Amino acid sequence: MSPSLLSQRLKELEDAGVVQRQPAETGAGSEYYLTEAGQHLRPVIEMLGLWGHRWVTREIRREELDPALLMWDIRRRSDAAGMPSDQRVAVQFDLDGVPLKKSRWWLVFDRGDVDLCLKSPGYDVDLHVASHIRDLVDVWLGHTKIREAIREEKMRLDGSRKMIRSFKDWFGLSVFAHLRIEDIGAQLRAD
Repeated sequence: MSPSLLSQRLKELEDAGVVQRQPAETGAGSEYYLTEAGQHLRPVIEMLGLWGHRWVTREIRREELDPALLMWDIRRRSDAAGMPSDQRVAVQFDLDGVPLKKSRWWLVFDRGDVDLCLKSPGYDVDLHVASHIRDLVDVWLGHTKIREAIREEKMRLDGSRKMIRSFKDWFGLSVFAHLRIEDIGAQLRAD
């Protein structure tokens, strides 16, 4: 989505009372938060997403495999609590099947924060993750289990045993990977 289209959509959601804009804590730009109305809309959106996750079975076309979108979602769903809190940890992702300039990404975990970098942050890499983008998307969507992807060498992890074992603790799957229609239905009835 282009920045201007995203800005337009966010403005429409703000005007509709679904989100509210606040200055970013960093002082640069804005952050958007769900209003009470937006929170009540969440189960409906989740239900639509779950329906799509379950019933839209066509294979994702090559041109739809967007490494930036995937990596931002991985960053957003990463759980820094799964990493040591007393040290900075750098994880490098090497993706096959994408343009060279979008094939290498870094996640940096530092004191509970997670940053995504397209250029080397200059830190030693503690964990190296290599995968074809299609295979990483399948893992992230929950279509392929992490253990299965590693066993079938669709995803390769290189680092200390501790870092390799921690992968499943911090690598957050898509919000739809674990949802079930029954769970959302119960949430809708509770609201």
